Amino acid sequence: MKTVPFYLDTPENKSPNGFPLFFADGVKDLPYAELTDWIEMMNQLVPSASPVLNADYHLDIIVNEDGGMVTLIRENESYMTVDFDSGSVIWNDYCAFIQEANGPYQDLSAIPSVDENGQKNLLAAIATRSKHSGVTGVSLSDYTIPMIAQDGKHLLPVQTLSAFMLYPYFLSMYYNQECLMLSSVSEMKTPVEEMTDDLMALVTPEMTAQIEMMGASGSGFSISRYSGMADRLSQLRRKYPDATAPYFEVGDTAFVRMDEFNISQTADYYAAAAGGILPDPTRDTVSLLVQAHQMITRDNSPIKNVVLDLSLNGGGDAPAAIYTIAWFLGNAQVSTYDTFSGAETTTVYRADVNLDHQYDEKDTLSHLRLFCLTSPVSFSCGNLVPWAFKEDGRVTLLGRVSGGGSCVIQPMTTAWGTSFQISGTKRISFLKNGAYYDVDQGVEPDFIIMSYDNFYDRRALTDYIDRLF
Repeated sequence: MKTVPFYLDTPENKSPNGFPLFFADGVKDLPYAELTDWIEMMNQLVPSASPVLNADYHLDIIVNEDGGMVTLIRENESYMTVDFDSGSVIWNDYCAFIQEANGPYQDLSAIPSVDENGQKNLLAAIATRSKHSGVTGVSLSDYTIPMIAQDGKHLLPVQTLSAFMLYPYFLSMYYNQECLMLSSVSEMKTPVEEMTDDLMALVTPEMTAQIEMMGASGSGFSISRYSGMADRLSQLRRKYPDATAPYFEVGDTAFVRMDEFNISQTADYYAAAAGGILPDPTRDTVSLLVQAHQMITRDNSPIKNVVLDLSLNGGGDAPAAIYTIAWFLGNAQVSTYDTFSGAETTTVYRADVNLDHQYDEKDTLSHLRLFCLTSPVSFSCGNLVPWAFKEDGRVTLLGRVSGGGSCVIQPMTTAWGTSFQISGTKRISFLKNGAYYDVDQGVEPDFIIMSYDNFYDRRALTDYIDRLF
């Protein structure tokens, strides 16, 4: 056992006690963690990282009499059992085990419904229906991932524990033989100049296990075709300066351009709005919608039509996409199916767009004529939003078939510390007659616009809309 320096996200945030790591057969670059130490770390980390969403988070540990089986039990009675005898890991309800303690089942918002003062927050789940998953498991022995139960210690590779318990929070552990660092998966890379044979032997099976357990199969999506279309539309849009503005009005029609969905997990939007210093609306969805809402609903506003331009939207943060749906419709209904466990959930969200800590008719544009412009570039969350509109029926879709994409992104790391991301197991779906159908193939517009030039000529598009009704 070796206690190494332990850093939480930044070199300045150093744990005073370090973290105990274990090594087998003298191999110095393949660290193991003892399950009791790991649980102690999780019980401190998770509630402190999100004190509202995970205030009640807690893990307990039970070791059976012969020491061959260890069960980690959440406060919500879900559990993960590590069976060292059979070389397997089993969950009684996988989605419950990885969910926030104070959030709904399979929640995509990752935003507490109330703030630290108990006031209503930006986004809240107001209703949910779920079919919880049954028992689900994975055989680590099939992937030759080592598990050690010896001398009262129960050890798993740090990489394996990260995959099972940190990835849901977009976190992972990184080790460089000098220190251990906990960091965002998307922000961290650990350069490795050389590896021992033992670490090299773990890399491929570990990555294979992660992808097969936590990844989703694709639908023939072509990156080169997508990139070519995105470049083409970007160049075309530059010919029409009005179309590059995040917000633009033509007579009675307002255009809101959104090329990606972004929401800050650290910004206090309420304080920022009160001080007149909201984040940059060209990069932040909440800021854009708050400001657009103020313009559209101002006194004596001429606006009767609102067009949400998602033609170059390649996706982004699911909470921002849900916030956008709720802005248009009032109730944002989002359904998810977990491909690993079989869990199904439909959740209805409301958004506070005028930042008055209330969810009411003043937060929505549902009383106006609403349109959404899509193209083959509208992908992932840029595909989720028009699908939600299509399912609801109150928003008219214009343009071309959206680009598809139905799975929430899952960040991962390899055993040597390289970060990457794939389509995860949470598949966005629509609910019809009690069955869940994925939205991977894209959504058909109500009115096809044949010429892409007409996407971005705001005045011509306004005339077209006026002729539709």
